[in-house]
Amino acid sequence: MKKPLHILYLARWYPHKFDAMYGLFVKRHAEAAAMKHHVSVFYVHGCDDLPKNHEVEVFKGLVNEYYYYYHKSNSKIKFLSSLINNWRFIKGHWVLRKMISRPNLIHIHILTRLGVIAYLVNKWKHIPYVITEHWSRYQEGNKGYEGFFRKFLTRLVTANAGALTTVTHQLKLSMEKHGIINKNHHVLHNVVDTKVFFPENRTYRETDIKKLIHVSCFDDEPKNISGLMDCIKSLHELRQDFVVEMIGTGKDYEKIVNKCKSLGLYNSTVFFTGQLEGAALGQKVRGADILMLFSNYENMPVVINEAFCCGVPVISTNVGGIREIVNDSNGILVPKGDQLAFTKQLNIMLDSPQHYVQKDISNKAFQLFSMLAISEQLDKIYSQNTYT
Repeated sequence: MKKPLHILYLARWYPHKFDAMYGLFVKRHAEAAAMKHHVSVFYVHGCDDLPKNHEVEVFKGLVNEYYYYYHKSNSKIKFLSSLINNWRFIKGHWVLRKMISRPNLIHIHILTRLGVIAYLVNKWKHIPYVITEHWSRYQEGNKGYEGFFRKFLTRLVTANAGALTTVTHQLKLSMEKHGIINKNHHVLHNVVDTKVFFPENRTYRETDIKKLIHVSCFDDEPKNISGLMDCIKSLHELRQDFVVEMIGTGKDYEKIVNKCKSLGLYNSTVFFTGQLEGAALGQKVRGADILMLFSNYENMPVVINEAFCCGVPVISTNVGGIREIVNDSNGILVPKGDQLAFTKQLNIMLDSPQHYVQKDISNKAFQLFSMLAISEQLDKIYSQNTYT
């Protein structure tokens, strides 16, 4: 048996005491890696209302988690504030570094600042690093990837990484359009907790009220939840044998609730559950007939993986890398922004639930997204990129 490696995760997004869902998919990757290796995670987070300059928390377990919280600068001089916060971000990682032994490899989750840290450590201490990118900022329609120095540094650290993984092949192609290239590329799916997301035995009857769900961060620009509401209204004018549960919360939550009320759907056809996690979320997904996404841009929402593990079909807009796993056997794709097509296809799905075989959908999903499957893939990536 191979000796376990010490893998250090540097994560830009990670669950923390102020938000237990933030970057949960990164934590799932760390847990998968920890099935075969020793994993430490560093997470540095700036806070507006921290009562002191900084605070350190350590949690030991399957994954050893090291948190450094710092008080954010709110200087009116934007450049100065940015400089101070970047310094505190770097200082946080330096403080945490003293708490662990030398890692065999660094795994970066989300560029660019953490990639620069790994690049410098590699040149100084000769510790190899690999990168996993999750961000949709490289996608068409997203203007989040800007600035000469950001682009220069992103290209530099990616080119020098031992490997680059993305959640879809399409994200890799989007990054390459920006000149972000690494020849050792792997598609690494998000992990699904199959103890929570699994199929339930269900019998369909034509008289049943169908349950449709939408799960998201309620950010209307990428998720286009307003457009989804219009589709639900159009469907309601055709039939009334369904209900919709909107799961999640976020910056546009009130906006969406108000739109729902203006359409006359609130608490009659459409119900808002707020944020759900763990077993409560799994129960809602398992009980659904269809998962709906009407996004303007995406990479690969983990909620699709979770729905498939439950054997639930998906209707989504054809954006990002979603086409790589959604096909005729497990769902339907429609053009971005096409409300007429979305409503039409959703109506067809409601009339033909027997077309989607729950067991087949879930079996295939378990092979791709389970903790064990991702653990095996990470082990191969680490083994190929570790040196002493």
